[in-house]
Amino acid sequence: MTTREEFTAAARECGVSDASLALILKHLRPAYGLGAGDSPEVGHLGGYPELPVGMTYDGRRVFVASIDLAALPEHDLDTGLPREGRLLLFTDTWDSLTQLDWPDGPPSPPFALYIPPGTETVAWDPSAAGEFFDEEYVLERRPLGAETIWDMDYDMDVADFHRAPADMDPEERERYDEAVALQEAAEEFRSLAGHVSCLNLGGWGELKLGGVAHPQQEEVETEVANRVGRRKKRRAEYGKAPHPDEYEAGPDTGEEQEAAWKPLAEAGQADLFDEGDGSLYWMVPRADLAVPWFDRTELVYQC
Repeated sequence: MTTREEFTAAARECGVSDASLALILKHLRPAYGLGAGDSPEVGHLGGYPELPVGMTYDGRRVFVASIDLAALPEHDLDTGLPREGRLLLFTDTWDSLTQLDWPDGPPSPPFALYIPPGTETVAWDPSAAGEFFDEEYVLERRPLGAETIWDMDYDMDVADFHRAPADMDPEERERYDEAVALQEAAEEFRSLAGHVSCLNLGGWGELKLGGVAHPQQEEVETEVANRVGRRKKRRAEYGKAPHPDEYEAGPDTGEEQEAAWKPLAEAGQADLFDEGDGSLYWMVPRADLAVPWFDRTELVYQC
């Protein structure tokens, strides 16, 4: 992987304009599309998790996926993800996804679990499950392949504008013009620096790592920031000590609070449970990626 500076320098050497690079780096984010296919296997979806020895897990939540981060293909730009270890993702059962505003922060074990390399692990035994475990919610185990993709907000996709430019209001027309400029910038990049990156904007399979969150309601970063704010307010009202997911000296403005969160993963509800039209978002504090530590991951559900 390369840094933004290295990526920019390589593209400039090929003749890509600064204006095009500015648009690309403003709107496109490196990501991984994970799903069944011909791509090299990097983990699996569903089944039972393999957990660190001694870790308690009652099977209450749904195990989504196990991803070998070292097996992910090299991306053209650094995604911020660790390059070693395993990432495990969990969710609630699909009929409990509207009750995710946990009063005391994300539950334990967290919705995203990072297992460092060298950690001794053991396959989870369902005979040790608690009373809330339901085999019905165990997802079918299937391999996951991975490919590098570039992700962007839906409102930057020219194909998602369904009115003629002359019929658009000023705000929509401004977004449309920038989306067209972004498309032209990507075409310029591919023609001059295709060997640096193909800027693959293709879709993703059952799961996406990194990229941007594609909201079905309000911005996902806004929902997370508001949730944590409500949690802090409730705990203060009851005189409780701050929860570990709270920032003692964190950002002050709403915009800064939203910017503190980064999409870790995204999946469609139907892709996991074969029903429903919602989306699941695993959001992690940006500061935790460098540790790496994912215990403060928030799970958001929108439909």
